[in-house]
Amino acid sequence: GYVTNANDCDDTDSNVNPNGIEICDGLDNNCNNLVDENPTNGATYYQDLDGDGFGNPDISVVACTQPVGYVLDNTDPNDTDPNVTP
Repeated sequence: GYVTNANDCDDTDSNVNPNGIEICDGLDNNCNNLVDENPTNGATYYQDLDGDGFGNPDISVVACTQPVGYVLDNTDPNDTDPNVTP
């Protein structure tokens, strides 16, 4: 029941450890002091620089909630001009 290191940030949860997989659950699953970063079960959001509701297919993040300035649609042919949309 003992180990030679103290790297586990929540010894009461076997899914939370330095090798844990980050998922959308409000926990720091991998003990890096960040919560829900790059989760395996998050959605992919695309940067919408021009605010037209269509995102740049080349710039994306995986997140649990939609970040400001990002959308789910990745079909913007020119993300610097709001008048150019699919």
